[in-house]
This record gives sequence, structure tokens and C-alpha cells, in this order.
Amino acid sequence: MQFTLASQDPDVVWVCGFEPGAEDLVRDIRSKNPDAFVVVTGRGPVETWETGVREAGADYSCGWPLPVEELTRILHPARHSD
Repeated sequence: MQFTLASQDPDVVWVCGFEPGAEDLVRDIRSKNPDAFVVVTGRGPVETWETGVREAGADYSCGWPLPVEELTRILHPARHSD
């Protein structure tokens, strides 16, 4: 797996630093990457924005920061169990 800012047909798209109100960004990412696993991380109470990003197309959402082991588990498609 290669991490990059731009990729054709990615396996995983990570939206880091999500802010409430940016659900259209997630919706756009989902429409351009229908087969990708879309992960959204953001600060603040996850409960206030999680429903919106899931409805916009995110497969996984969680708060930030988080332990590197958890981030590794989330971002590697072969390990997805969520």
C-alpha cells in the first residue's frame, strides 16, 4: 500500500481534520471513489458530526488524535473488520 495525496482508484481515502459542516467534501470523495474505504477523523465530540459523515458516505469515522496502532488498523484494507 502506498500513501499519497493523489491516487487513481485508491483502496482507502483518509479525510483527516474533518470539521462539522464539511459533509459535502465526504460526499464528493465518495462519489469519485465508490469502491474505496473512506475514513474520516476529526477533533471535537465525534457524536456531533459522525452521523453526518456516515450519511455522506464515510465507512468509518472517529476522533483525533488516536493511537498509531488504531490508525494503522483502520487504514490497512486487509485488516478491515468494521
